[in-house]
Amino acid sequence: MRISGAIDERDPDPVNPAHYKSREIEFIDLAVIRFGEQRVREWCEITAMKYAWRRGQKDAEEQEVKKQIWYLLRSIGEDPR
Repeated sequence: MRISGAIDERDPDPVNPAHYKSREIEFIDLAVIRFGEQRVREWCEITAMKYAWRRGQKDAEEQEVKKQIWYLLRSIGEDPR
């Protein structure tokens, strides 16, 4: 499931921006290699909570919700890229 929607004109996908994909491996994949799938899922669950907590306080509310959904999906083993 891809979650997108241009909210910021500078990057067409503010939920999974281009700089996340600028290296040979994305950070989240490196984290799985280093820490293991289970710990990354737990981290994603915590990160989703962060986006829910700050919703509308930093970025546009819709963008924060999309990020929260992205991390929730990842926390249950889905790959939302």
